[in-house]
Formats: sequence, C-alpha cells, structure tokens
Amino acid sequence: MNLFKLDIQTIIVMLSTGNLVVLAMLTAFRSSRVPAQPYRYFILGKLLQAMAWPLLGLRGSIPDLYSVYVGNTILISGFALETFSLTVINLPARRWKFVYTGLAVIGLTLFWVIARTPNMWVGVAS
Repeated sequence: MNLFKLDIQTIIVMLSTGNLVVLAMLTAFRSSRVPAQPYRYFILGKLLQAMAWPLLGLRGSIPDLYSVYVGNTILISGFALETFSLTVINLPARRWKFVYTGLAVIGLTLFWVIARTPNMWVGVAS
C-alpha cells in the first residue's frame, strides 16, 4: 500500500476514526485537574466532528442537504466548540462563549447563504 496515494474516502474514514479514538482516550485518561466545563465542550466538539466526517464522505450518495449543509454545519460547530474549550481552560468562559457562538453563527450563515456549488462549498467551509 502506497501511503501517498490515499483517496478522499480513506482520509475521511481516518479523520472520523481519529476523532473517536481521541474521544476514547480522553474519556479513559480523564484527569481531575482539568476543569469540567471546558472538558465537556472539547468532548462534544470531537463527537460532532466524528459525526460530521462520514456525512461529508457520503457526498454524492446521500442528498446534498445532509452531506454538504448538515455535515459542514456539524463540523464547523465541532471546530468552534473545540477551539472554545481550549481558549477558556483557565479563563472565565462567559464572555468567550458569546464570541465563539457569534463567529460560528456568522460562518454557518455565510456557508448556508453563499455556498451554492461544490467549489463554493469547499471554499466557504474552509
């Protein structure tokens, strides 16, 4: 097997599996020193990403509404939660919660309104 000739389906399966492995490891090796709320946000973010990648991988097999729009919405939300959890690990979360929620909502709105073609889906989601 040549590791440099991976197809997109294999990469998406690896991304989803990797997120599930991270979830399992974080759950198994949970430290009491980590604040509970950021930990839960990180876990939820990883779970959302693990659910989104298969939807994106099924593009062309399932309707675009689910594959593209729902998949990217879940993926962007997962990234936002993960980033938010890392930002507030030692800070009060209240102010940052609004910032990251606002950024995620703006990004998702732009995606749903502007992205109408496959090239735009990738560009706006990125």
